[in-house]
Amino acid sequence: MRVPEWLSRHKSHILRQMPAEDVLRRYTVYHDCGKHLVEETDGEGRHFPDHANVSADYWLRHYPEDTHVALLMRNDMFIHACTAKELDDSVLPHEVLCTLLLTALAEIHSNAAMFGGVDSQSFKIKWKQVNRRGSRLLFRIPKEKIDENVTVGSGEVSSEDQQLGV
Repeated sequence: MRVPEWLSRHKSHILRQMPAEDVLRRYTVYHDCGKHLVEETDGEGRHFPDHANVSADYWLRHYPEDTHVALLMRNDMFIHACTAKELDDSVLPHEVLCTLLLTALAEIHSNAAMFGGVDSQSFKIKWKQVNRRGSRLLFRIPKEKIDENVTVGSGEVSSEDQQLGV
């Protein structure tokens, strides 16, 4: 596994931003729950257009109170696809961005074999995107917030944050 420098440096901070374990588990296990509804196949392979939004909507139909998981699902592809400017301009809470960042890193590693392995060009492109977004997001953390004491986040999201993207 390739561990980015920003993860080593900011591990404590990132872990404090994570939602409650049950929220993180539901998000990571079910984040693609709507892919089967949008799957398309063509000469280049399988595609899942707008699957993050469809997954979030599908989740909310079944679990209407679980807006925190739906917010994460809706933005699941953000770190993978955003530009530096889009990251800078994002209205998503820092806690959500850190969760999406760590999940994106885990996703590219867990799917590495599908891309041809960690030495493949496809993996390297995905790694570069996640690494750049992680560096940019975490560059703004004040030094006094970086420490070695890890306390996992409360998992609480304000009603204002829940409305973002849900």
